[in-house]
Amino acid sequence: MNLPRSLLRLLENALILAFVVMIAMVFGNVVLRYGFNSGITMSDEASRMIFVWLTFGGAFLVALENGHLGMTAIVQMLGLRGRWLARLMAESLSLF
Repeated sequence: MNLPRSLLRLLENALILAFVVMIAMVFGNVVLRYGFNSGITMSDEASRMIFVWLTFGGAFLVALENGHLGMTAIVQMLGLRGRWLARLMAESLSLF
């Protein structure tokens, strides 16, 4: 897949912004709960949904680079046929 670099940069910046918003909401909710004995109910659900979309966006960016979090070093040690087989297994398991 060949996406324009500006579109990928926009996605990266959106993920960074979402992460900052999630951290601010969780931190603010913790301060409100322990400091003022109150909290924002929506903050928990919104931060959970932001985390889910962060995971999707991160997986998309890693898939574009043909990488895998934590497994790239092991896959690089395999030969060409082993890499192809590992990729086939990963894609098949993802579809399943």
